[in-house]
Amino acid sequence: MGTVEIGNLINFPTEISRANVSLDNAAIVDVSSVNGGSITANAADFQMSGASKLQAGLIAGNGTIDLSKDIIINVTGNINLLDRSLIANNIETGVVSNGGKIELTANSLSLTGGSRIQTKTDSNMSSADINITANNSINIIGQADERFFSGILTIPAVKAAGDGGNISIQTNHLLLNESGRISIETKGAGDSGNLFVKATGNIDIIGANAVGLVSRFDAEVDRSATVMEGTLLLKPIT
Repeated sequence: MGTVEIGNLINFPTEISRANVSLDNAAIVDVSSVNGGSITANAADFQMSGASKLQAGLIAGNGTIDLSKDIIINVTGNINLLDRSLIANNIETGVVSNGGKIELTANSLSLTGGSRIQTKTDSNMSSADINITANNSINIIGQADERFFSGILTIPAVKAAGDGGNISIQTNHLLLNESGRISIETKGAGDSGNLFVKATGNIDIIGANAVGLVSRFDAEVDRSATVMEGTLLLKPIT
């Protein structure tokens, strides 16, 4: 599969036959910039391992309000993140544009070994949202060490006034195991985002890791925060 790079846009085109895309051995694809960068990948399977990183977002220095950029991954097969790999769309201190989104579409999604899908704001602007559709299953399992869990999360930083992003998940079977976590948090003056989970089958939350960190959904307000937590909605579809 070819790769086209135009400025800060990386695009894996749709007009040719889909192949597998793999990042390994601490590979980094980072289009974060003052003007923002987007990543779009269309593949058969998409895999990241060995602490690889796929990053977009905004860094300090822009003066425009509408610069939000996205990470969009659309596969016909499976998305697998292993070994503390990361997909992130973050906003740094001083940015004056809201975040975009991370949007994943696949048959199944697996996060293991401390791998994460994450949006974060260190500014007064709102964090990016996370939207995931996996027709078959989503499995979030385990950790990289005793404290670094696998998960999907949106986070405003401690001193940030920006709101946390929303997380929206649609699947058949959702599994959180051995400290796997889906979390919307607020630690500063910004509001927490909202978490929406829709499943046509089971939602299973199982087990803890070696130091007792349990698998869970979080809609959490830190003690230092000055605002309200978000909404957590779990909706099995009958």
